[in-house]
Amino acid sequence: MLAFAMLLATPALQAGQFAYITNQGSNDVSVVDLEARRTVATIPVGKAPAGIAVHSGTKRAYVSNPESKTMSVIDLTTNRVVASLRAGDGPVGIATSSDGRRVYVADWFNNLLLVIAADSLQVVARVPVGKAPAGITVNPVNGEVYVVNRDGNSVSIVDPLEAKVTGTLSAGERPFSAAVHPDGKRLYVVNVGSSDVSVIDLQRRQILTTVAVGNTPYCAALTPDGGRVFVTNQHADSVSVIDTATNRVVKTVAVGEYPEGIAVDGKRAFVVSWMNDSISVFDTQDYHTIATIPTGKNSRGFGQFIGGPRDN
Repeated sequence: MLAFAMLLATPALQAGQFAYITNQGSNDVSVVDLEARRTVATIPVGKAPAGIAVHSGTKRAYVSNPESKTMSVIDLTTNRVVASLRAGDGPVGIATSSDGRRVYVADWFNNLLLVIAADSLQVVARVPVGKAPAGITVNPVNGEVYVVNRDGNSVSIVDPLEAKVTGTLSAGERPFSAAVHPDGKRLYVVNVGSSDVSVIDLQRRQILTTVAVGNTPYCAALTPDGGRVFVTNQHADSVSVIDTATNRVVKTVAVGEYPEGIAVDGKRAFVVSWMNDSISVFDTQDYHTIATIPTGKNSRGFGQFIGGPRDN
């Protein structure tokens, strides 16, 4: 592991809600104050950062840098990188356990899920999964880890305690990411190749239905109550809104060009636009645009990008 101090000093932030946006074109992370609607810090990380996993409880954010083959660790209280370590040959998706003790990284080229201890930053397990693992999401109820395998058209279910695959779920064509319902019973898998979402019953481990969305969907996020799923459509410059009770698209919202990452806090949706170098913010009730916030170059925000340092 290589630890290093940041060259760019930034003031510490008070507790609040921020977006930490990976910018693949400028090799940094934009820290956006979501209430002030402006970038308050820029943190250089590794090369071509993609994935982000913010854990407010431990005051850490973890960034995957595919071209550097590393993971950067950010201290949320100082907005500085406090460590960097090798993370396989192509780290993409990244997530944390709910308690923040484990970091999960998808190693694209080696078809592995890396399990990293957050305290020591040592890889404690390498779990073989499907081909070209991309997105990762964690079940908030039982802690299961779901690894989306793009070239395997599947999702690997990983037991975090045993560090082994306990099942494989079928998905659509070239799935890239997924989101879990707050009740832990359903998984929504976003299929880039077939432009749809597979709705999976996690208890029966089978697809319940498939919902057609916009062209080339990429990421998904659910409202806190689990009533709706918001899906970014890269080549349609839009977000599809799915009612989880009916599994139907109830609204299509125009956003910035080439949307990728998305987060929802109940009242607002935050959409990261690659080509516009910005975050589009819209109201989740009437869908009107609230703001467009500039970020860095070629923004991705792939993963859990909202959070902030908080007192424990």
